[in-house]
Amino acid sequence: MTEAPIKDIKYFPMQWHHLKNIVSPMDETKFFIITLPGGRKIRADLAELTPPRKVENKEPTPKDELSPNFSPAVAFMPLLPRSVEYIQRLRQEGWELSWGDMAEILLQTQAIRDVISVFHQRRVEAIAGGLAEVLGYTGEALENVRLAGLLHDIGKDGVPEEIVKKKGKLTEEEWNVMDRHPTVSGAVLQALNFKRQVIDAVRQHHKDCLGNGYPKTISVKEITQEGQIIKMADEIDASSNNRGYPREIKTPEELWAEFIEGMKGGKKYLKRVVYAVRKAYQTKFKEWEEVQRIFQPQPELLA
Repeated sequence: MTEAPIKDIKYFPMQWHHLKNIVSPMDETKFFIITLPGGRKIRADLAELTPPRKVENKEPTPKDELSPNFSPAVAFMPLLPRSVEYIQRLRQEGWELSWGDMAEILLQTQAIRDVISVFHQRRVEAIAGGLAEVLGYTGEALENVRLAGLLHDIGKDGVPEEIVKKKGKLTEEEWNVMDRHPTVSGAVLQALNFKRQVIDAVRQHHKDCLGNGYPKTISVKEITQEGQIIKMADEIDASSNNRGYPREIKTPEELWAEFIEGMKGGKKYLKRVVYAVRKAYQTKFKEWEEVQRIFQPQPELLA
Protein backbone atom coordinates (compact mmCIF):
# COMPACT_ATOMS: atom_id res chain seq x y z
CA MET A 1 0.00 0.00 0.00
CA THR A 2 1.25 3.46 -0.88
CA GLU A 3 2.41 5.54 2.08
CA ALA A 4 0.87 8.95 2.68
CA PRO A 5 2.77 12.06 1.56
CA ILE A 6 3.13 14.03 4.78
CA LYS A 7 5.54 16.32 6.58
CA ASP A 8 6.17 16.24 10.30
CA ILE A 9 3.76 18.84 11.67
CA LYS A 10 1.45 18.90 14.63
CA TYR A 11 -2.09 17.72 13.91
CA PHE A 12 -5.09 19.11 15.76
CA PRO A 13 -8.06 16.71 15.86
CA MET A 14 -11.01 18.39 14.19
CA GLN A 15 -13.43 17.78 17.06
CA TRP A 16 -11.38 19.89 19.47
CA HIS A 17 -10.40 22.78 17.25
CA HIS A 18 -11.76 24.97 14.52
CA LEU A 19 -10.86 26.02 11.02
CA LYS A 20 -7.59 27.71 11.94
CA ASN A 21 -6.32 24.36 13.22
CA ILE A 22 -7.54 22.34 10.25
CA VAL A 23 -6.12 24.47 7.45
CA SER A 24 -2.44 25.28 7.92
CA PRO A 25 -0.17 27.31 5.61
CA MET A 26 3.12 25.63 4.80
CA ASP A 27 5.58 26.21 1.94
CA GLU A 28 3.19 28.84 0.60
CA THR A 29 0.59 26.12 0.00
CA LYS A 30 -2.45 25.62 2.20
CA PHE A 31 -3.38 22.08 3.09
CA PHE A 32 -4.94 20.16 5.91
CA ILE A 33 -3.85 16.95 7.55
CA ILE A 34 -6.35 14.12 7.86
CA THR A 35 -5.80 11.57 10.59
CA LEU A 36 -7.42 8.28 9.65
CA PRO A 37 -8.59 5.67 12.17
CA GLY A 38 -5.52 3.97 13.58
CA GLY A 39 -3.43 7.13 13.49
CA ARG A 40 -2.36 7.08 9.83
CA LYS A 41 -2.15 10.59 8.38
CA ILE A 42 -2.53 11.96 4.87
CA ARG A 43 -2.10 15.46 3.54
CA ALA A 44 -4.85 17.00 1.39
CA ASP A 45 -3.69 20.06 -0.50
CA LEU A 46 -6.32 22.75 -0.84
CA ALA A 47 -4.87 23.43 -4.28
CA GLU A 48 -6.28 20.04 -5.22
CA LEU A 49 -9.61 20.94 -3.67
CA THR A 50 -10.04 24.23 -5.51
CA PRO A 51 -13.73 25.06 -5.95
CA PRO A 52 -14.93 24.39 -9.51
CA ARG A 53 -16.40 27.21 -11.53
CA LYS A 54 -20.07 27.78 -10.91
CA VAL A 55 -22.18 26.07 -13.55
CA GLU A 56 -25.15 28.21 -14.47
CA ASN A 57 -28.66 26.77 -14.55
CA LYS A 58 -27.61 23.50 -12.98
CA GLU A 59 -30.18 21.91 -10.68
CA PRO A 60 -30.38 18.49 -9.00
CA THR A 61 -31.32 15.84 -11.52
CA PRO A 62 -35.05 15.33 -12.11
CA LYS A 63 -36.67 12.35 -10.42
CA ASP A 64 -34.03 12.56 -7.71
CA GLU A 65 -31.63 10.34 -9.66
CA LEU A 66 -28.20 9.64 -8.24
CA SER A 67 -25.70 10.59 -10.90
CA PRO A 68 -22.67 8.26 -11.05
CA ASN A 69 -20.53 10.94 -12.69
CA PHE A 70 -21.27 13.31 -9.79
CA SER A 71 -23.08 15.89 -11.96
CA PRO A 72 -25.22 17.97 -12.15
CA ALA A 73 -26.64 17.43 -8.65
CA VAL A 74 -23.47 18.71 -7.02
CA ALA A 75 -22.31 21.22 -9.62
CA PHE A 76 -22.71 24.10 -7.18
CA MET A 77 -20.75 22.51 -4.34
CA PRO A 78 -17.52 24.27 -3.31
CA LEU A 79 -15.21 21.56 -1.95
CA LEU A 80 -16.73 18.09 -1.81
CA PRO A 81 -16.42 17.24 -5.53
CA ARG A 82 -12.68 17.78 -5.34
CA SER A 83 -12.57 15.78 -2.12
CA VAL A 84 -14.33 12.89 -3.86
CA GLU A 85 -11.86 13.09 -6.74
CA TYR A 86 -9.04 13.05 -4.19
CA ILE A 87 -10.39 9.85 -2.61
CA GLN A 88 -10.85 8.24 -6.01
CA ARG A 89 -7.28 9.11 -6.94
CA LEU A 90 -5.96 7.59 -3.70
CA ARG A 91 -7.81 4.38 -4.54
CA GLN A 92 -6.37 4.33 -8.04
CA GLU A 93 -2.88 4.74 -6.58
CA GLY A 94 -3.32 1.64 -4.44
CA TRP A 95 -4.52 3.07 -1.12
CA GLU A 96 -6.66 0.76 0.97
CA LEU A 97 -9.31 3.12 2.31
CA SER A 98 -12.08 1.80 4.53
CA TRP A 99 -15.56 3.32 4.59
CA GLY A 100 -14.54 5.05 7.81
CA ASP A 101 -11.41 6.46 6.17
CA MET A 102 -13.45 7.96 3.36
CA ALA A 103 -16.02 9.32 5.80
CA GLU A 104 -13.28 11.11 7.75
CA ILE A 105 -11.86 12.71 4.61
CA LEU A 106 -15.32 13.96 3.64
CA LEU A 107 -16.01 15.28 7.14
CA GLN A 108 -12.69 17.09 7.39
CA THR A 109 -13.45 18.77 4.08
CA GLN A 110 -16.99 19.67 5.17
CA ALA A 111 -15.64 21.11 8.44
CA ILE A 112 -13.67 23.75 6.57
CA ARG A 113 -16.96 25.43 5.70
CA ASP A 114 -19.47 24.13 8.25
CA VAL A 115 -18.04 22.59 11.41
CA ILE A 116 -21.40 22.93 13.23
CA SER A 117 -23.06 20.46 10.85
CA VAL A 118 -20.11 18.08 11.24
CA PHE A 119 -20.56 18.11 15.03
CA HIS A 120 -24.27 17.43 14.52
CA GLN A 121 -23.51 14.51 12.21
CA ARG A 122 -21.11 12.96 14.72
CA ARG A 123 -23.78 13.20 17.42
CA VAL A 124 -26.38 11.66 15.10
CA GLU A 125 -23.97 8.79 14.37
CA ALA A 126 -23.85 7.96 18.09
CA ILE A 127 -27.62 8.22 18.54
CA ALA A 128 -28.39 6.19 15.41
CA GLY A 129 -25.85 3.56 16.45
CA GLY A 130 -27.50 3.27 19.86
CA LEU A 131 -30.95 2.86 18.32
CA ALA A 132 -29.65 0.26 15.88
CA GLU A 133 -28.01 -1.74 18.68
CA VAL A 134 -31.29 -1.76 20.62
CA LEU A 135 -32.98 -3.05 17.46
CA GLY A 136 -30.47 -5.88 17.21
CA TYR A 137 -28.15 -4.58 14.50
CA THR A 138 -24.61 -5.96 14.53
CA GLY A 139 -21.59 -6.14 12.23
CA GLU A 140 -21.89 -4.62 8.78
CA ALA A 141 -25.56 -3.69 9.26
CA LEU A 142 -24.66 -1.64 12.34
CA GLU A 143 -21.71 -0.04 10.54
CA ASN A 144 -24.03 0.99 7.69
CA VAL A 145 -26.39 2.75 10.10
CA ARG A 146 -23.50 4.56 11.79
CA LEU A 147 -22.08 5.65 8.44
CA ALA A 148 -25.48 6.95 7.35
CA GLY A 149 -25.79 8.95 10.57
CA LEU A 150 -22.27 10.29 10.18
CA LEU A 151 -22.75 11.43 6.58
CA HIS A 152 -26.47 12.22 6.35
CA ASP A 153 -25.96 15.99 5.97
CA ILE A 154 -22.78 15.92 3.88
CA GLY A 155 -24.80 17.40 0.99
CA LYS A 156 -25.32 20.66 2.88
CA ASP A 157 -22.01 21.66 1.33
CA GLY A 158 -24.14 22.19 -1.78
CA VAL A 159 -26.41 24.70 -0.03
CA PRO A 160 -25.31 28.36 -0.05
CA GLU A 161 -23.66 29.32 3.22
CA GLU A 162 -26.10 32.17 3.87
CA ILE A 163 -28.94 29.62 3.93
CA VAL A 164 -27.15 26.98 6.02
CA LYS A 165 -26.16 29.55 8.66
CA LYS A 166 -29.28 31.73 8.57
CA LYS A 167 -30.48 32.56 12.09
CA GLY A 168 -34.14 33.16 11.30
CA LYS A 169 -36.76 31.09 9.50
CA LEU A 170 -36.07 30.12 5.92
CA THR A 171 -38.24 31.48 3.14
CA GLU A 172 -40.08 29.09 0.82
CA GLU A 173 -37.45 29.66 -1.85
CA GLU A 174 -34.65 28.98 0.64
CA TRP A 175 -36.35 25.77 1.76
CA ASN A 176 -36.53 24.65 -1.85
CA VAL A 177 -32.75 24.95 -1.96
CA MET A 178 -32.25 23.30 1.45
CA ASP A 179 -34.48 20.40 0.38
CA ARG A 180 -31.82 19.31 -2.09
CA HIS A 181 -29.30 18.22 0.50
CA PRO A 182 -30.47 14.60 1.00
CA THR A 183 -30.26 14.06 -2.76
CA VAL A 184 -26.82 15.64 -2.90
CA SER A 185 -25.67 13.61 0.11
CA GLY A 186 -26.76 10.47 -1.69
CA ALA A 187 -24.93 11.54 -4.84
CA VAL A 188 -21.70 12.01 -2.87
CA LEU A 189 -21.93 8.50 -1.43
CA GLN A 190 -23.00 7.02 -4.76
CA ALA A 191 -19.90 8.49 -6.39
CA LEU A 192 -17.75 6.66 -3.84
CA ASN A 193 -19.67 3.37 -4.14
CA PHE A 194 -20.97 3.30 -0.57
CA LYS A 195 -23.37 0.47 0.23
CA ARG A 196 -26.94 0.87 -1.01
CA GLN A 197 -28.28 0.67 2.56
CA VAL A 198 -26.19 3.69 3.53
CA ILE A 199 -27.22 5.73 0.49
CA ASP A 200 -30.93 4.94 0.94
CA ALA A 201 -30.92 5.82 4.65
CA VAL A 202 -29.17 9.12 3.93
CA ARG A 203 -31.61 10.05 1.16
CA GLN A 204 -34.62 9.17 3.34
CA HIS A 205 -33.72 10.95 6.57
CA HIS A 206 -36.31 13.70 5.99
CA LYS A 207 -39.16 11.34 5.02
CA ASP A 208 -41.71 9.80 7.38
CA CYS A 209 -43.70 6.60 6.91
CA LEU A 210 -46.65 8.51 5.42
CA GLY A 211 -44.47 9.95 2.67
CA ASN A 212 -44.31 13.44 4.15
CA GLY A 213 -41.06 15.34 3.82
CA TYR A 214 -38.47 15.45 1.07
CA PRO A 215 -37.25 14.46 -1.50
CA LYS A 216 -40.78 14.22 -2.92
CA THR A 217 -39.77 11.49 -5.37
CA ILE A 218 -39.17 8.90 -2.63
CA SER A 219 -42.33 6.81 -2.27
CA VAL A 220 -43.73 5.30 0.92
CA LYS A 221 -42.82 1.82 -0.34
CA GLU A 222 -39.16 2.81 -0.53
CA ILE A 223 -38.90 3.87 3.12
CA THR A 224 -36.50 1.63 5.04
CA GLN A 225 -36.11 1.01 8.75
CA GLU A 226 -32.56 2.35 8.48
CA GLY A 227 -33.89 5.59 6.99
CA GLN A 228 -36.30 5.92 9.91
CA ILE A 229 -33.50 5.32 12.42
CA ILE A 230 -31.51 8.20 10.91
CA LYS A 231 -34.61 10.40 10.79
CA MET A 232 -35.38 9.87 14.47
CA ALA A 233 -31.74 10.24 15.51
CA ASP A 234 -31.64 13.51 13.55
CA GLU A 235 -34.79 14.75 15.29
CA ILE A 236 -33.47 13.77 18.72
CA ASP A 237 -30.28 15.73 18.21
CA ALA A 238 -31.99 18.70 16.55
CA SER A 239 -34.41 18.97 19.47
CA SER A 240 -31.72 18.83 22.15
CA ASN A 241 -28.96 21.03 20.72
CA ASN A 242 -28.55 24.65 19.74
CA ARG A 243 -27.15 24.79 16.21
CA GLY A 244 -27.40 28.54 15.85
CA TYR A 245 -30.93 28.88 14.47
CA PRO A 246 -34.38 29.00 16.09
CA ARG A 247 -35.44 25.56 17.30
CA GLU A 248 -37.36 24.62 20.42
CA ILE A 249 -35.21 22.59 22.80
CA LYS A 250 -37.16 19.63 24.20
CA THR A 251 -36.64 17.19 27.03
CA PRO A 252 -36.44 13.46 26.26
CA GLU A 253 -39.93 13.03 27.75
CA GLU A 254 -41.40 15.75 25.52
CA LEU A 255 -39.79 14.25 22.45
CA TRP A 256 -40.90 10.75 23.40
CA ALA A 257 -44.50 11.98 23.74
CA GLU A 258 -44.29 13.48 20.24
CA PHE A 259 -42.99 10.22 18.80
CA ILE A 260 -45.80 8.25 20.48
CA GLU A 261 -48.38 10.69 19.11
CA GLY A 262 -46.88 10.45 15.64
CA MET A 263 -46.86 6.66 15.82
CA LYS A 264 -50.55 6.53 16.77
CA GLY A 265 -51.92 9.45 14.79
CA GLY A 266 -51.41 8.30 11.24
CA LYS A 267 -48.43 6.00 11.87
CA LYS A 268 -45.84 8.45 10.62
CA TYR A 269 -43.16 6.62 12.64
CA LEU A 270 -42.30 2.92 12.75
CA LYS A 271 -43.52 1.45 16.04
CA ARG A 272 -40.41 -0.66 16.64
CA VAL A 273 -38.13 2.34 16.08
CA VAL A 274 -40.19 4.52 18.44
CA TYR A 275 -39.93 1.94 21.22
CA ALA A 276 -36.23 1.56 20.50
CA VAL A 277 -35.91 5.28 21.29
CA ARG A 278 -37.45 4.68 24.72
CA LYS A 279 -35.15 1.77 25.50
CA ALA A 280 -32.11 3.61 24.16
CA TYR A 281 -32.86 6.56 26.45
CA GLN A 282 -32.70 4.11 29.35
CA THR A 283 -29.55 2.24 28.27
CA LYS A 284 -27.57 4.63 26.06
CA PHE A 285 -28.22 8.06 27.57
CA LYS A 286 -24.89 8.40 29.42
CA GLU A 287 -23.01 7.43 26.28
CA TRP A 288 -24.99 9.98 24.27
CA GLU A 289 -24.30 12.67 26.88
CA GLU A 290 -20.56 12.08 26.54
CA VAL A 291 -20.76 12.41 22.76
CA GLN A 292 -22.77 15.61 23.23
CA ARG A 293 -20.05 16.97 25.51
CA ILE A 294 -17.26 16.19 23.06
CA PHE A 295 -18.98 17.46 19.93
CA GLN A 296 -20.35 20.79 21.15
CA PRO A 297 -19.27 23.81 19.08
CA GLN A 298 -17.83 26.74 21.00
CA PRO A 299 -20.32 29.58 21.64
CA GLU A 300 -18.70 31.99 19.18
CA LEU A 301 -19.58 29.64 16.32
CA LEU A 302 -23.26 29.96 17.22
CA ALA A 303 -23.27 33.73 17.66
